[in-house]
Amino acid sequence: MQDAGELRASLAGYREQLRAVEAHLESEGLEDAQRSELEQVRKDLVEVIGLTQDLVKDSGGQAA
Repeated sequence: MQDAGELRASLAGYREQLRAVEAHLESEGLEDAQRSELEQVRKDLVEVIGLTQDLVKDSGGQAA
């Protein structure tokens, strides 16, 4: 299991990925299949971020 510092680093990476996905979703010209796939990735990232925040809290760190 990762320590709190590693979890916070992972959390920062997941948030950056989420920002990139959201930026792509805001762009024009996406096909329906692409939009659908990106929306699923966004949903999955939101879930991973929430779970990682819980792990940080449980490990005694503060979720950033």
